[in-house]
Amino acid sequence: MRGYLAGMKMVRLLSGLVLLLPWLAAQVPPVEAAPTVLQRAQRLLDKGQHDAAIEVLRGAIPESSAAEAERCFLARILAWLGRTDEALAVLQQGLGRGLAADDASLQWEIGRIHRRLGDDGPFFRREGEMVAYLPHDDTIDEAAWRRDHWQKALDAYLVVLAANPKHRRTHELVGGLQTKLGQHEAALATWSKAAELFPDSSKAQLGCARALAALGRAAEAAAACERALRITPRLAEAHALLADHLAAAGDPQRAQQERQQAVFYEWAPEFLELDFATADATFRLLAPQLPDEPTDEQRQQARQARDAEIQRLRSVRSPESTRLLAAVCYFHEDHGTVEQDLFVELQARGEAAIPVLLRLLENAQTTCTQKGAAHALASLRAPGLLPILVEMLPGDVRPMWEADIAGALATLGDRAAVAPLLELADLGKAGDDEGQAEDFMLAMGREAARRRAVLAVGTLGGDEAQRALAAGVGHTRLGTCCRVALYRITRDAAAVAPVRDLVKAADSLERHLLVAYLAQFAPELAAELRDEPDTDESASEKSGTK
Repeated sequence: MRGYLAGMKMVRLLSGLVLLLPWLAAQVPPVEAAPTVLQRAQRLLDKGQHDAAIEVLRGAIPESSAAEAERCFLARILAWLGRTDEALAVLQQGLGRGLAADDASLQWEIGRIHRRLGDDGPFFRREGEMVAYLPHDDTIDEAAWRRDHWQKALDAYLVVLAANPKHRRTHELVGGLQTKLGQHEAALATWSKAAELFPDSSKAQLGCARALAALGRAAEAAAACERALRITPRLAEAHALLADHLAAAGDPQRAQQERQQAVFYEWAPEFLELDFATADATFRLLAPQLPDEPTDEQRQQARQARDAEIQRLRSVRSPESTRLLAAVCYFHEDHGTVEQDLFVELQARGEAAIPVLLRLLENAQTTCTQKGAAHALASLRAPGLLPILVEMLPGDVRPMWEADIAGALATLGDRAAVAPLLELADLGKAGDDEGQAEDFMLAMGREAARRRAVLAVGTLGGDEAQRALAAGVGHTRLGTCCRVALYRITRDAAAVAPVRDLVKAADSLERHLLVAYLAQFAPELAAELRDEPDTDESASEKSGTK
């Protein structure tokens, strides 16, 4: 699931401008045509037209120029599509054709591609939003494959580090790769320099601890762990390394305490700031440590204890119980009615839950968690939520498990959202001549996102919304949604019959969205359109906020 969702997130990364290092971007001379080219490519990507975006960027790269911004953006698209050889060729062809900062920027992207290939291994393939595990091939030395790509990534990042010796993230990447490659003396030097440059960096101290432990310098490694924990007390790996040292040094009691904290902080999301001293007992119930091969009875007992603890937390209105319930949602292990009820509970806690819900929205691992947090925050009218949701809106194009950011904007009720919703819906064209996305799954997800946007516009209402919807009733793909949304605004009795006929004639995906929408705003019409009996359960499935 996490690998799949990581692939999902790349949609927004590709839709934005290339993520260059700030210090490199500052050194790139302004080129008037570049923003136009990048924006054109971005719009094509938003529509799923990858090949067209690639051609636009290729056409903007002169043979004699580094054109680093265009090359980096193009390489990211190609790499996301799984065409890593092409991506690397594009970047390497730009080396030596511009400023030193251009080379560093290109090398950053080269390092990123090789690092991911090394981490994934030879039997894992990414292609757009899809990932696949390939059959094992005995002719491929997996360890050698990984080392080769990690070394190439390291070589690229060393060029970047030479160009800017004080860049924090590059130090971390170089030190991490040196550790993976077993270059512990070099890693110790890198992490020690990072600790000197960035005394507030617990990552640097932890990197030193790893390297020292690998070199057999246990006491120094333990001291580095303690320095890391003074900076970041919730650093799980530092607790684990310190526990190993204490156990070897003959202090089993302290070793056990450190090991328990390592397990707890490995589980507790850092952004929720849960404290081991007060939450450890609850953690043991929410995430029981079962044997490697638990019996059915052990599983059942753990599940019953977990359910009972969740119910107890729901009955306690405290900051810690709020954060613990958010942790349950974050891990997404109770998908379904339990998770939905937890978001209802968090919403019921009012303003006190807003900071936690905002952190959950920002750090969510799943779209269902995003959806629940977004809708709860919208219902609470959380201050500053509108720009956050507007920024998330174009990325909510997953073909499954959508976050329904458009629906959250409708719940928020701010008509300032009409313009970005209409921009996503893109009603300006009739629909017949629109370019199709090369990726079928992305095309399907975008179509669903556009339909949600149209329905949200109808919920918000206003003159701008009504005009746009009236103009969109002839749209080949979105005309039915426009008519239903117009009915929501006008409540024109004469329009009920054609709306009913149009919804019944819609395809299954569109019909599901329309029925869920009408269940909230025109329940009498929705009841006629359901396939199943209009029970409370079916209504919650169709229209309930997760």
